[in-house]
Amino acid sequence: MGKLVIESLLRLLVVLVAVFLIRTVLPDDKFWLILTIAAILAGVVLPAYTGYKKFYAQNREIIENSICSKCRHFDESAVLCTKYESHPKPGYIPCGGKEFETS
Repeated sequence: MGKLVIESLLRLLVVLVAVFLIRTVLPDDKFWLILTIAAILAGVVLPAYTGYKKFYAQNREIIENSICSKCRHFDESAVLCTKYESHPKPGYIPCGGKEFETS
């Protein structure tokens, strides 16, 4: 999930620099706000949304059906066991079920 945030921030930086350069080149200032909003939506928001959907689809089984998802040490946003600092996988539970604590 952190990778998704970093990529979105980098895309935002690139989009803002590109819009600024286009605005300095074009003499007409009528549509710069519309251009900026459209560029941010197309270049930042849409890729971040599709990336989140892909992340959730890849980790759906762990988030919804594993023993880890019911544990208080489980961080759903990062799919991480905070006690062992390890990512659970479909065939792997970091504590093996021994350190399970209900939330």
